[in-house]
This record gives sequence, structure tokens and C-alpha cells, in this order.
Amino acid sequence: MGMAEPVEARLKTTLAEIANAASNGYLQDVLRLARWAEKLDEMRRTVVAVEVQLSGIDGLAPQGNQAGNKGDGHRQLVVQVTRGMLKQSFLALTAHTRRGDIAVGEILHIETREGQFTTEVLDNNKLRERGAIGRFYRANGIRAEDFVVLTETSENHWTLRKASNEENQDSLDKEKKASEG
Repeated sequence: MGMAEPVEARLKTTLAEIANAASNGYLQDVLRLARWAEKLDEMRRTVVAVEVQLSGIDGLAPQGNQAGNKGDGHRQLVVQVTRGMLKQSFLALTAHTRRGDIAVGEILHIETREGQFTTEVLDNNKLRERGAIGRFYRANGIRAEDFVVLTETSENHWTLRKASNEENQDSLDKEKKASEG
């Protein structure tokens, strides 16, 4: 059983509850359940992103390694890009800040194929820099549901890249498998 299956099952149930509430005209219930469905979908995305990270690890990480640590002391953060991130040109690291993989206020010097920029993690878990992130999305053909990978190369220095087609396919396969359960 995949990690996303219980969340996917609860999301499916909640969507059915929304349909039932809507057919009965219970607007407040529809709104409440829609907010809950949104949270469940965020959880599902987080779980899938973790599964993608884990699929890239050869063997088990040594004990004491944090979730975002590649095993060499540097961190790797996988993020699924949403429509909102694309539309507003931001990158949110919410799941990673909650897990302690990266801290609010941390300064990141990021290198992409398009150039370099410096940013920081804001209180809302988003990176401050939006212009360079928007350019990165456009230059790399990033679409909603794609994954991007932030990899720490040295202290406070990172690379940002689009996840490979294989990494994207692995994550999509895991999502499909979770939704079929």
C-alpha cells in the first residue's frame, strides 16, 4: 500500500460528500468540505513528492538523516508546481519547512540554466524572488503538476532544475496507483 492511498481515499470520500451537499443545496457544507478537500489534496501532493524523493535514494539513508538530506550533508527538495505557483511566479516550500528540511528566513543563492539569483524563505514558506522563478518556469516549460528539484550544492548555494521526465513519470505513476486504490 502506497503512502498516498489513505489520503487519496479520504479525498475521494470528501469529494462525494461535496457532491451530496451540493445536490441538497447545503452551501455552507460545500464550502467547508471544499476547504477540507483542498487540504487533503495538498497532503496528497506532499506525500507524492516524498515518494519521488525516496525513489531517488539508493538504499536506505543512514539513521538521523533528515528527510530532505541527500546523504552527503546537502539537501534536496522536490516540489510539485501548482497552477497558482505558475500564475503568480512563486515557489512554495511549505511541506519542506514543516518537516524542518529548510527554515523560514534561510538565504538561498540559486543557480539555474538561465542565471543566478538570491532569495530567502518568507514566513509564508514562499521564496521571496518571483521574477527569476517566473523566468525559470517559462524557460523550462514548467506546467502545473510538474516537479522541480532544489539541490543544495554547498552551504546556502543551490541549483534549481525541472525534474526529469522519468522523475515526473514515477510521481504520476504513484499518484495513479494511489487513486486506483
